[in-house]
Amino acid sequence: MLNIDLHCHSNVSDGMLSPADVVARAAANGVHALALTDHDDAAGIAAARVAADEAGMTLIPGVEISASWGGQTVHIVGLRIDPAHPELAAGLHS
Repeated sequence: MLNIDLHCHSNVSDGMLSPADVVARAAANGVHALALTDHDDAAGIAAARVAADEAGMTLIPGVEISASWGGQTVHIVGLRIDPAHPELAAGLHS
């Protein structure tokens, strides 16, 4: 059975570990595939990808986008994103 984590954060947003350390911790705990989904930022994906490759783990690039709707803040998790996509990158940095 695969062990998959589709929602985790690094210190790029509100996590405590660097993206590489998040991957290392996940690998040490038997995770086979991991999605890094930092809040409103994809800057940690490159470092996480390197660490995942070294650990033999699958990295799923992601992001957790914060948006206001109906007077409330909602969080939308995006998986298998392209962190270099110009419109996504511009939206995350606005």
